[in-house]
Amino acid sequence: MDDLQAILSLELDDAWDVLTTKPERKVELDDILKQLDPDQHSVFDLSVRPDKTVRKVDGKNADGSDRVVESTQSVNRIAIPMQELIVNRAIGFTLGFPVELKADAEEGGETELRWMVQKVWDDNKLKYKDRELARALFSETEVAELWYFTADEEYWEKEGIKLRPKIKLLKVSEGNNLIPKFNEYGDLVMFAREYTATRVVEGGEVEVETLEVWTNEKHVLLEKTDDGTSIVTNEANLLKKIPVIYYSQPYPEWYKVQVMIDRLETLLSNFGDTNDYFGSPMVFVQGAVTGFAAKGEQGKVLQGEKGSTAQYLSWDSAPDAIKLEIETLIELIHTSTQTPNISFSQMKGLGNLSGVALKLMFLDAHMKVENKIEVLGEMFQRRINLLKRMCVIANISLEQYSRGLEIEPVFRPYMPRNEKEDIETLTTATGGRPVMSQRTAMANNSFVVDVDREIEYLEEEDKAASTRQTFEF
Repeated sequence: MDDLQAILSLELDDAWDVLTTKPERKVELDDILKQLDPDQHSVFDLSVRPDKTVRKVDGKNADGSDRVVESTQSVNRIAIPMQELIVNRAIGFTLGFPVELKADAEEGGETELRWMVQKVWDDNKLKYKDRELARALFSETEVAELWYFTADEEYWEKEGIKLRPKIKLLKVSEGNNLIPKFNEYGDLVMFAREYTATRVVEGGEVEVETLEVWTNEKHVLLEKTDDGTSIVTNEANLLKKIPVIYYSQPYPEWYKVQVMIDRLETLLSNFGDTNDYFGSPMVFVQGAVTGFAAKGEQGKVLQGEKGSTAQYLSWDSAPDAIKLEIETLIELIHTSTQTPNISFSQMKGLGNLSGVALKLMFLDAHMKVENKIEVLGEMFQRRINLLKRMCVIANISLEQYSRGLEIEPVFRPYMPRNEKEDIETLTTATGGRPVMSQRTAMANNSFVVDVDREIEYLEEEDKAASTRQTFEF
């Protein structure tokens, strides 16, 4: 049922149920949040990894038999934040360089509209919001951005332009139930957001179940209170576009390797327990022991009856099978998620790699970025089109230029650069001619604070040197 007016003609409680109906998630949010939090991993679950029960003899019973007492001994529980690492690496390679806007603005009106879109993009700090958005998408599997207007007469610094576009990220983990409705062609025809809002009433604040719905034509707000469900807002959508960009993917980034991560944590925890038992020297005694060394005594020895022997128990063979499994799991986790292992221990011995070698090293990560752009690129393009529309609403005189102005997002996967090699390549390509102005080189000099003042110093020094040469001649 995609007709909002027809849905609202139902009993409002029934309409609420229809509007909030959506397919089940592939992975429950509670499971995702537990996997993201190392303290909630299965190695800390006593039903999965119980503590150890230890039985030992503690004296004699009245009948002369050994008195056995039981105690509980904690086992090692080692959790690894591998899920967070996988998400952070995916964000770093996809959005390590901020997304840029590319446009061919030819006329004056197109240039102004292009400037307005860029200003909204920059002032809403989207290069940071994009990372926050990607983090929610890659882990929680769905997120949305809501665009809206606020009144601000000074923002554009132009007479008559009073509307400022702003953004709000809608995350599932922050209590937002996101309900997109698509038609048979995959177009978004309706979007609903269910959440709990705080309202001020007589006597204090109360929490109210709220449902906000957008279509291209309408914006509707419903609330559930003790008095029942009611429509608070039912107004026209001036944008004629749904002001929401919805992002989704079926599974979190680590989904395919979750079993491997669980196994790795179990192996490391078990290995820690083994080290507790065998990491320190252990003595095996044959015969009766008559005395022990005092605490803190130098050169500790055991005293035994004549004929007693004592010897250290040693670990004759290292656990190579465990080591191999741990190393294999780590490699498979990185490979299966296309996550480069760029830890310090892995990178410290690489040396100064060429540009080609760097590209080959991060080829798999860049292929993953291209897969991510399938979703992000399409949604970012929709965001740009929405911003164009919002800028036109703010300045209606630019409407005729919005149809001809094409703006597209440009993604640049993160790549370490060999600056020396890049400059040598450009110099060779230009036949040895300069490839950078003195001002640009100065601006990229980390020792220079004020570029203009530094250039003045150089000119003064050149002038003084020229004067000395003339005098000496």
